[in-house]
Amino acid sequence: MDLHLNGKVALIAGGSSGIGLATAQQLGQEGCRLLLCGRTKATLERAKVSILANSPHCMVEVFEADIYEEEKAPLLVTQAIRCFGTIDILVNSTEGASFTPDMEVFSNQNWLEACKKKLLGYIRLMQHVFDYMKTQGSGKIINVVGLTGKEPSSNLMISGVVNAGLINFIKAFSKTAAQYNVCITGINPGFIATPRYQAFIHTLSKASGRPDEFIEKNICDEIPLKRIGQAEEVAALITFLASSLANYITGIAICIDGGLSQAV
Repeated sequence: MDLHLNGKVALIAGGSSGIGLATAQQLGQEGCRLLLCGRTKATLERAKVSILANSPHCMVEVFEADIYEEEKAPLLVTQAIRCFGTIDILVNSTEGASFTPDMEVFSNQNWLEACKKKLLGYIRLMQHVFDYMKTQGSGKIINVVGLTGKEPSSNLMISGVVNAGLINFIKAFSKTAAQYNVCITGINPGFIATPRYQAFIHTLSKASGRPDEFIEKNICDEIPLKRIGQAEEVAALITFLASSLANYITGIAICIDGGLSQAV
């Protein structure tokens, strides 16, 4: 099936690991030109090597920056245009709020940090990219948000509130963007096998005194498909949304969670 992605330019924030890297791999295989953004140059370079190993003809550039810093978002957009002349696709897939023990959940500092980083970071980059996309009259903006924005978790309260805010923004902003043929969507992954997921399991294990395997089994027991998802499965959905086959999809946040959100 031809997704009509060959030659498109994809800007991937958080493209050096996890879902972001898996998405970069799949978009690269579809012929996209890629600009990966991340906070560590060495990790970005490793990601580039892994993409080229599977797609040797893919054009890949990297940009070391923390998009949660206010001045970096416009620089990232400028870099993409400098490298490839345009931006057709933005994938926001950066790190969420830190895991915080319940007793600290009402710390002002924790809340302010989470809002300043993921919430404002995603919104800021979306706005800068949209300002460019509307001039060309097309574009796809896809945001990796999280299931906690729809299904609250006592272990991830701050993350849940931030994600709910992002879902609200995506739905509202998509109405403005639609006038310029720019589609904005969100993805709500459930439990996906990524470095962040492993960190979450270790946090729960340490807090409960139970082994990682016990924690993971309990999680899988609650998922109708009885397993943890893979980053490649989420990347496949993002790749579809980035394609011309999804030109009539905007303003929604799609759950990809093995049926978990339908079971609670």
